[in-house]
Amino acid sequence: MIEIIKRHPMSEKDIKSFVEAEFNEESVGDLLKRLSKNPNVEKNSYRRKDFYRYILAGRRSGG
Repeated sequence: MIEIIKRHPMSEKDIKSFVEAEFNEESVGDLLKRLSKNPNVEKNSYRRKDFYRYILAGRRSGG
């Protein structure tokens, strides 16, 4: 998932759809928790959707 969001931010909905299709539903919650704890992943809201994107640690946008 990190390699994907390095190239293109993904909405939480898209991440869930991808993980559920490739793995299983229980994996979604674990993955989102790991992404949230990763210092190189930033979660932003845009138009009432949550998006995840890869950033270099220390370069958060504050969004």
